[in-house]
Amino acid sequence: MNPIRTIAIRVLPVAFVLLALLNLPFGITAATKQTRGAGAKRVRRCKMVTVNGVRKKRCRMVVVRARRSATSLATTAAPPPPDTFPTIGTKPTPQFDSTWPCQPQGDATPTSNGDIDLNRLKNRVDEGDFKATTINSILALEKPVGVCNKNRSKWNPTQTDAIQQFEGTPIVIEGFLALVKNGSALQGGRKEGQESCNCHGDEDQFRDFHIWVLPEKNANRGTSSVVVEMTPPVRSKHPTWTIKSLSEIAKGGRRIRVSGWLLFDQEHCSEVGKSRGTVWELHPVIKFEQFIDGQWKEL
Repeated sequence: MNPIRTIAIRVLPVAFVLLALLNLPFGITAATKQTRGAGAKRVRRCKMVTVNGVRKKRCRMVVVRARRSATSLATTAAPPPPDTFPTIGTKPTPQFDSTWPCQPQGDATPTSNGDIDLNRLKNRVDEGDFKATTINSILALEKPVGVCNKNRSKWNPTQTDAIQQFEGTPIVIEGFLALVKNGSALQGGRKEGQESCNCHGDEDQFRDFHIWVLPEKNANRGTSSVVVEMTPPVRSKHPTWTIKSLSEIAKGGRRIRVSGWLLFDQEHCSEVGKSRGTVWELHPVIKFEQFIDGQWKEL
């Protein structure tokens, strides 16, 4: 008798018995068993090989994980970047809205209390190549000694260089809105009073919105928040940017993403540790988004 046929007659019955005991199908088709972990399977993969002139089937078990669909990937926001503040080369020159009734420097003059240089930065309206960073990276930025409540024209070169190293960087951060008390109401932002940068306008259209962004929902506002400001020139192009809308987002605990320009506002040093975590702000806000229904949507 042919020796190959003899081996086949002896081996095949044993193979059938083993396959029956393992409850696995015979053949090259993969048989699968579910393993721990969502979408993971143990797969039995077989192939025919020739050993010493004899055709044999060799099998092995491998773990295969199912690919996640685009829908499942969109159910959570992307993780934040590392806590390192981005650096760029030449900072973009601020651009302004020539149709806005209040000039870029506001009502500040060389002899007034207003700060011309600060006001011009607050009133910019330009888009930028916004670099992702974190609230913690902004909280870690230094505050030079002797710059608080002093017009920038009176800073010395060392102080100016320390601020300009970071100021004017286009950034985007993620976090959660803090609820603040306005009268008897808890709201997602606050309409500020009359300011030099807004020509001390009394109407609502000339008021900034102060918004406090936290790294986590229950973080302490006095030590962990970064103030971001919606300014009148930019807000005039976004009618849905209202205190009511911000309050709905804050009360819903939705994650938000804010894009704008890093600014050092030396007029608010006394608030650090009480109602804000740093003098550094994202000011002005150029783009505001909320994470809702599994995706980022502009407000």
